[in-house]
Amino acid sequence: MFSYVEIIPVPNQTAEECATRVLNDVIARLCTPLAIHFDQGAAFEIRVFKKLCKLLDQKVQH
Repeated sequence: MFSYVEIIPVPNQTAEECATRVLNDVIARLCTPLAIHFDQGAAFEIRVFKKLCKLLDQKVQH
């Protein structure tokens, strides 16, 4: 098990864009993380991202 920070620039902070980046830039390249931590930005509070986390069986932590 390892722990590190992954920073990915996004052109806009919509839920769709952020969820797509997590899927393409993290999960597809590495693996499904045990948990995803975020800074409570508005983009992460949108239902689309929460549904993505639920589909991936991820915990949403603030």
